[in-house]
Amino acid sequence: MRDQNLNKFTNSVILCVMELIGKCEVSSKNCSAVIDVVSRHLFDVHIKEKDLPSERNSLRSADKGHILPQHQIADSLLHSCNVDLHSDGTSHDHNKVLGHQFTTNDGKILLCGFAPVFKGDTDTLVDVAFNMLKELADEYDGNEADAAFKVMLKNITGLMKSFDIRFQSEAAANLTY
Repeated sequence: MRDQNLNKFTNSVILCVMELIGKCEVSSKNCSAVIDVVSRHLFDVHIKEKDLPSERNSLRSADKGHILPQHQIADSLLHSCNVDLHSDGTSHDHNKVLGHQFTTNDGKILLCGFAPVFKGDTDTLVDVAFNMLKELADEYDGNEADAAFKVMLKNITGLMKSFDIRFQSEAAANLTY
């Protein structure tokens, strides 16, 4: 499970954690437990707790996994027209979370992750969406980031009604020269 020379987790373990978090929606806190259960029951292999990734290790692996998808999302937004932006929020134990996804004109659905928020009102939805778009545009250097941000704004054409009015107002303010 660890590289003998560096005492770091092997690429297989890192990829496993990335898939557990990204594809299977396992929390970083539970990754080591899932790996342990699967290895015990399917392969009759018992792994010591100290040899399993901690929550912090799992979070680091997840961060590595976000770099490539962010660039893919940014690139897709730049090269698609008539992109729909969908937002949805939920709360659990008084904690609100907001998620965004894009649907491109060729039918691709791009999930952008979740952001913790204090309120789920329209202003918050727009603020989080604009921050997300700015982060995606930051995948490009300097002046390219500003240009990419403006192209992404122009390519987003479908939104929720109340969100749409506020978003278009904010987009117009950002697109003025």
